[in-house]
Amino acid sequence: MSRGIPLGRKISAKERAATDAALDVLRTTNNQNLKAQMAKLLFESDAREKARADAREQHRHAKAHNKELAGLRSQILLLKEQLQAKEATIASLKAENEEAIQTLKHQIAGKDQAISDLKEELEKSENALSECGQKACEQLSHIASYVGCPEYDPKVLSQYLKEQKSTESRTAALVVIVSDKSLPQDRRRKLAVEITQQHKEARQRPPLKQFVDQVKGEVGVTRDEGLEPDYARLYRNPESDDPVLLLKRVAGLGLELSSDEARLSARRMLKLFYGWTDLDVPGPGRSYGEQIAMFERLRAVKKRSMEEVEQTIQAEIKSNRSKEH
Repeated sequence: MSRGIPLGRKISAKERAATDAALDVLRTTNNQNLKAQMAKLLFESDAREKARADAREQHRHAKAHNKELAGLRSQILLLKEQLQAKEATIASLKAENEEAIQTLKHQIAGKDQAISDLKEELEKSENALSECGQKACEQLSHIASYVGCPEYDPKVLSQYLKEQKSTESRTAALVVIVSDKSLPQDRRRKLAVEITQQHKEARQRPPLKQFVDQVKGEVGVTRDEGLEPDYARLYRNPESDDPVLLLKRVAGLGLELSSDEARLSARRMLKLFYGWTDLDVPGPGRSYGEQIAMFERLRAVKKRSMEEVEQTIQAEIKSNRSKEH
């Protein structure tokens, strides 16, 4: 105790003043009875204050404990709620997994059934294909045998094929046609052009692929487009349908200045497709009326068919060969 004040606890200003006053009395008085009373009062006061301080401390500790306990209870409740939520989530996921597993089992069962059905269908298809192959071989044998007989008649064979409901197609016919090794080169070239233009998918499969490639080598071209003769490309040119336009292009009348190549091409189309060789009329010295009359005569000329054009070309080739010899 310092000046009679117990250590380790707080005291109020009033208490301190009372204590200081009592201590002053103890120091200044010589009355032993008074000193004893003052000392007793100080000890009793200190005991009461200590008891009150202890009570306050116990209350503070109890309050802190209760607060901590309340916090722990709150945390326990929160943890219980979280645990319940987690358990609910686990239960939900488990149910979803069970459902997904059942769904997968059903799907697997369905796939297994589908695979089984496909295998069965494949087996049926293979059997049907084998049967069709056998029938096709038998039918081919029948036809080949009949063609080799003295009783062979194309009409009878045609009727037989109709009764067999055979599918006819130009592509299928070409497979047989190109097997003829005696075809002349111009005919082979025409067939190759037809294959590349009208049967593009079959052109990539044998035997048509080998046939086209062989013809390309014979005529000295590297691209399929090069197989078509230049006169055939000119024949498909829309300008070739208008002979008056061709003549104007040759003469340079009413048209933009044509190149030498365009004028030569127009001259050739007039000769090949219309048999027109009178290229000096109309000329700059002709009257307008003479030109109109010329155009009308030319319009009356019918364009030759492709077959006629080819015949004309072949005739020219023969004529040139005879002249050479």
